[in-house]
Amino acid sequence: MPKWTDAQQDAIDARGGNILVSAAAGSGKTAVLIERVSKCITDPGHPIDIDRLLIVTFTNAAAAEMRSRLSVRLRQILAADPGNANAKRQLSLLSGADICTIDAFCLKLVRENFFSLNLAADFRLLDENENDRLFEEAIDTVLTEFYEEADPDFLHLTEAFTTPDKDRDLFGLIKELMRFMNAQAFPFDWLEQAVAAYDPAVPLMDSPWYPVLKRQVEEMLETAAALVKQSAGQLPPEPAYDKYAEMLADDRQLIAHLQSLLHSGWDAFMKQGFPVAFANMPITPRIPPICTQSTGRCSVLCRRWSAWCERKRTSWVVTLSQTLSILLLIY
Repeated sequence: MPKWTDAQQDAIDARGGNILVSAAAGSGKTAVLIERVSKCITDPGHPIDIDRLLIVTFTNAAAAEMRSRLSVRLRQILAADPGNANAKRQLSLLSGADICTIDAFCLKLVRENFFSLNLAADFRLLDENENDRLFEEAIDTVLTEFYEEADPDFLHLTEAFTTPDKDRDLFGLIKELMRFMNAQAFPFDWLEQAVAAYDPAVPLMDSPWYPVLKRQVEEMLETAAALVKQSAGQLPPEPAYDKYAEMLADDRQLIAHLQSLLHSGWDAFMKQGFPVAFANMPITPRIPPICTQSTGRCSVLCRRWSAWCERKRTSWVVTLSQTLSILLLIY
């Protein structure tokens, strides 16, 4: 018998009302549920028949495992008390108990009540391949109609998400969006909210994306400033690296200017912060004679620093420049 924590024991013993158990993966929720069910169906005073319970799991494998564990638990009770009539009864009812996924339970209800739903008795569910085929046929039909109508909004959509020789990207995007939408509790309500969030009539600064967008730019500028400072701190104190020092000073000044504009407001940032032009990396300098006298160690360190600085700076310059270019298009 496992040793239960106080919280687990409370979940097992609670009666007379609804309970909600919230716990992390692997914390023993299934074991607690099995023990709770076992106690309910083997209660000496008021046992509940197992076929009167609905036990829902996420997967068929989990349902099979739970049924197996309950069977083992009941057999353990019978091994300790062979004359336990209730345990024998529950074991005989276990095969017909509703321990299943919510899909399987709903299907069972429909099968048992097909006549009330005006369905044929031999109805069946679509398999995954049939569902995908019908789904794709429906998308093809709708896209063909829109292409024939040449609706300007639709053509703008295709320009944004497809290329002249590859329009399947839009097809895949629609499938992905549909699957995500159908996973919501209220799919069409979610779709309306999603469309409203992207309403082009709403100014960017009034949209729900503005705080996220602004914070992302702030973080990128902060990261770039930190990398400039780190690079400058790694700069060898040699005259040959003066051009690197000048380049990093220019970078720092440019980033500080962008931060100041962003602090002043989005309009100022977008109108005065462009175009953004970072200077090119200087050519790797020749190692001065004073360095080469130390058995090449200084030469190696200088080359390593130069390569490191170039990688770091390229990463922030490219990323920051690309992001700001995208922002300019959005704005």
